Amino acid sequence: MARHFTLDNEDLVLQELKRQVEKRSGIYLQCFSDCKRLSELLDQSGISISALTLSRCFGISKSTHRPFVSTLNLLSVYLGFRSFNHFSSETNDLVKYALTYPQLQFDAGEYAYPALELAIKVGDWKTTRLILETFDSTKSTILEMVWFLGKQARNHEEKNQLLALLADTETGRKFFYEWFVDEDNPNDYYSDALQQFYQPLTNQIGNKIFYHSFLNSKRIYRGEKINWQELKFINDSSINTDELHYHQLSRLFEMRILSEFSGLNRRLVIEKIIDAMLEVLPKQPWRHQNWILMRSVKALVIAGHFEELIQQHQGLKKVIEKLFVVSEGKMFSNAELALQFIVHASPKLKHLVQTPPTRIQHQVFNEEITRLSLESATALVYTKGPLRQSMEQNLRKFTSNNEHAWVMNLLGK
Repeated sequence: MARHFTLDNEDLVLQELKRQVEKRSGIYLQCFSDCKRLSELLDQSGISISALTLSRCFGISKSTHRPFVSTLNLLSVYLGFRSFNHFSSETNDLVKYALTYPQLQFDAGEYAYPALELAIKVGDWKTTRLILETFDSTKSTILEMVWFLGKQARNHEEKNQLLALLADTETGRKFFYEWFVDEDNPNDYYSDALQQFYQPLTNQIGNKIFYHSFLNSKRIYRGEKINWQELKFINDSSINTDELHYHQLSRLFEMRILSEFSGLNRRLVIEKIIDAMLEVLPKQPWRHQNWILMRSVKALVIAGHFEELIQQHQGLKKVIEKLFVVSEGKMFSNAELALQFIVHASPKLKHLVQTPPTRIQHQVFNEEITRLSLESATALVYTKGPLRQSMEQNLRKFTSNNEHAWVMNLLGK
């Protein structure tokens, strides 16, 4: 049942201001640390707004007051407007139009987002479906829809109804389930939704690889048993890797290595899997190569073959060296962060290290567990004195509750 919920027009304009600030900055405001990052970014543009003021302005920290006009003016200037009044006058009619005719908006412009957010907020699933089904990815920013849906699904009070609707629309399946991919998976909501809503509605091989690999790789890394009978198709030689998205490719090779974790003659089979992975890599952009390589290395570490292969398999060693050199200092995703950790932690690769490890530049709220595990593990390589023991204990405790215990294996802990 839809909940009664109203917003006055000023609230809608403020929501649109926040959305456009997020879009321009690339920072999606979920917590105080996001506001701190935005404050630092604004400062570089000559705009001084404290993180606390931003968090109150955008409802992250509780406040009994409306945002100060001076703050709204500065944010509007950041977006290229003369003032907040200028932003409001330019935005007001378009927001009203989007609320009145939401089905037309993704063709006409980007102002369907207030209408879509409002429909989701009040549980108006008919309008939500209507807007999603008119989304034109050739005329709109795809990543904006990905992060928008991820944020809405994570925070919604009627989560299951929204997750079911997303699975039942092409836009929802593609941009939430397959592109957003909530790796942090708080309270297992995402994996539960994959099983309950997404899996029954998909039958393509790429979707099947993604669905089974997401669920089962996490279980393996946590030391849980899985049903390998469900995963026989993973080693099907008829799978055409040219037809797979790079995330599907990365999970395919990861699961193929993991499937040999307890098999006979596994070393020889794993080498063949690595050879096949190396044949695929050159066809992908370097950032996609990092994801495919990273997942394969994680699986090798868990299987206990990484140090041996990095010494004896020259092709694997060369591609890690090459991608590390290309990626060094470009910490755009957890794939680059993982590659950095692998090089800094492995005695066979540490000769490549010439600068101190760097932190990820563009944090995303659905991969905070991965980021913290990798950054902490890389820092532990260089930590000395009393702090080292406590940090090692904390990292072991933290990773034992998620699928990142592999970092402790590579550290030899």
